[in-house]
Amino acid sequence: MLSEANATKDKFFSIIAHDLRTPFSALIGATGFLIESFDKLELRIIKDFLTDINMSSKEVFALVGNLLEWSGAQTGTLAYDPEQTDISEIIRKNILLAEQHARQKEVTITDTLKELLFADADPNMMDTVVRNLLSNAIKFTPRGGAVSVTAHESGDMIEVFVSDTGIGISEENIGKLFRIDVKLSTRGTDDEGGSGLGLILCKEFIEKNKGHIRVESRQGKGTTFHFTVPKYTEGKT
Repeated sequence: MLSEANATKDKFFSIIAHDLRTPFSALIGATGFLIESFDKLELRIIKDFLTDINMSSKEVFALVGNLLEWSGAQTGTLAYDPEQTDISEIIRKNILLAEQHARQKEVTITDTLKELLFADADPNMMDTVVRNLLSNAIKFTPRGGAVSVTAHESGDMIEVFVSDTGIGISEENIGKLFRIDVKLSTRGTDDEGGSGLGLILCKEFIEKNKGHIRVESRQGKGTTFHFTVPKYTEGKT
């Protein structure tokens, strides 16, 4: 228990010291250069810098969001309220939110979903899980690649698959993905940052909702994250 608490503390300070600092450094550098050289720059170059600023800002925003949710989960202040939750709707909403990042990388996103797919799960936690898995899939997929999302009923569970044609993960690193005590941070194919916290959060939230998450990957071929959550049953207590 003590070692887990120490690992949690170390992870928190590692994120503050390194993963938050990197995008902020990019923001400070880009904005400083624009201020000093604005009158001498072509519009094309200014647009390139603004694109970098936008990407770094989104990295910070996503990381802070994960950090706050993870902190709430560790301290017990994050509410767990399972209810009838349409997984298809959550997936479609997050695909729309991810489209801009995907277009910037020329990555296509497709889905194979039923119109209604109800789980007995906390909708906010499911939103966080889907958002992080989609973001990761796009991050590690090169230009011209593809991301696909499939979901269906399987017995008394809902199964969701998020697949990509990205760079893949080594067997050694697969074993480190969901561990709080291991530092695993890999840059995306467009040099996007990451702390590894998103996947740790996914595992915590899926297990909190009585489900499971696993990953299959081949280096150079792509990765599939697969998770399950209980299907909603009318009158179930």
